[in-house]
Amino acid sequence: MADLFDVKVRLMDVVPAHERAGDLGVAIFGVTLAVAPSVREVLAHDETWAAHGLRSLTTSGKIRLVRERLGLPRPPRR
Repeated sequence: MADLFDVKVRLMDVVPAHERAGDLGVAIFGVTLAVAPSVREVLAHDETWAAHGLRSLTTSGKIRLVRERLGLPRPPRR
């Protein structure tokens, strides 16, 4: 397992719950493929959900595919 304290995480998208008309918001994080399985494993634990409110729903090598699976539009370019 990779040392998760050295993982560089990039926040790609955030959609708050009120914008999704639901109880939960969604965030997309970008991590390197080398550590993705370890990050996914940590996010699969019930303890992570209880302590931080984070859970992994899907993964892909492409952010575009994650957005499609979650039904999220591509955010405007800055």
